[in-house]
Amino acid sequence: MLVVETPGVFRGIPVGQAMRRQVVSLPSTANVAQGIRMMIRYKVNAVLLTDNGIPHGVVSKTDLLGAYYAELPTETALGDVMGSQPMACFPDDLVEDALEIMEAAGKHAMGWLLITTPSAVSVGSSAKKAPSRSVLDTTP
Repeated sequence: MLVVETPGVFRGIPVGQAMRRQVVSLPSTANVAQGIRMMIRYKVNAVLLTDNGIPHGVVSKTDLLGAYYAELPTETALGDVMGSQPMACFPDDLVEDALEIMEAAGKHAMGWLLITTPSAVSVGSSAKKAPSRSVLDTTP
């Protein structure tokens, strides 16, 4: 059987070269209105939620739409509407490997990948939208 391997767009590229350098985050106690303002201001589809500076979860536009349709007040804490936990990798990991990990974890609509150093300091973030494996947020 003949197997043809098509080279991917991200083959051999370290995550550190493709990541978004600015991590858009809010405390988990911030409200829905603040989350909406941050997403609009920074043109992102998700915001990292933190507790005392430690990554706690991710709230996406889809989560906020769900809150809207459930008629939750805009004063509702983002931590109460968050949909997923962040995943982590290192800047030297390859993008293609990170995408496979996100896909295997079932991050269908929006996967959030937190890029850290060995000392657990956040240095950037990446997002992947399904179904295309070639969509990666590379905004500097």
